[in-house]
Amino acid sequence: MDYFWALLETSSFAFFSYSFYRWQQRHTKILDLIEFVQKANLMKPSELKRAMDYDGPADMLKNFREFDEGRNYSKGLVFVQGLVESNFVIRSFLNHTTKLIMSSVSSESIFSNNKSFEEVEGKLDLKYVSEFNLGETLTDHKLTLNNNRTIDFSNALHLIHSVVHMRSLSPLERFLSWVLFCIKLFLSMSNVGKKLSGFKVGSKRVERGIMLGQYIVAFGEVIFDRQNKELRMNNPLFFLKDKAQML
Repeated sequence: MDYFWALLETSSFAFFSYSFYRWQQRHTKILDLIEFVQKANLMKPSELKRAMDYDGPADMLKNFREFDEGRNYSKGLVFVQGLVESNFVIRSFLNHTTKLIMSSVSSESIFSNNKSFEEVEGKLDLKYVSEFNLGETLTDHKLTLNNNRTIDFSNALHLIHSVVHMRSLSPLERFLSWVLFCIKLFLSMSNVGKKLSGFKVGSKRVERGIMLGQYIVAFGEVIFDRQNKELRMNNPLFFLKDKAQML
């Protein structure tokens, strides 16, 4: 019996030691990433080519994470800022004059006793072009990016358009809404009160997207083909409006 308890204590100690070690490793990686985000500068495509080419300026490499190079290539994680360019565009679903490379349309419900909108679960239409470029004004330098659903693009979206449809409450619904308002006021400090949204009185469709000509920041691994002088980011991690959103 003593052997069993000794084995159990040893196993528990080993498990918690390993868990603490893994937590410490993750914590260290997060702190390193935060420090990198704070110190790294945004780079334009022309600056990327200069930094990643043969014998590029060494002081610019501080803006890269996990920089690596071979005979005909170089690569590294970096923040790139540029103007959205593409030969293939999507017309806005709610405002057809607007040209996009990514469109996200969500449906939201409006309730009589709730000032905030409640997004309808599963009601999300997402469209995007498979490839686009980040360029810069007055030069032909560009970075080619692929585009897929797994990329975190939420922080780069702009409000494109919204459409609201409302209906009037019947006299009975108005009376019951007033009763619910009194109950909600009484239960305002509890979760029960927050769930008393009342009657559905309308719906709202909201379109957010990334537009042509919009400045965005892309974060991910850039690969530079030194022979053909081409920049590509195959697996972007984030699309952002500003680098500070990473923090």
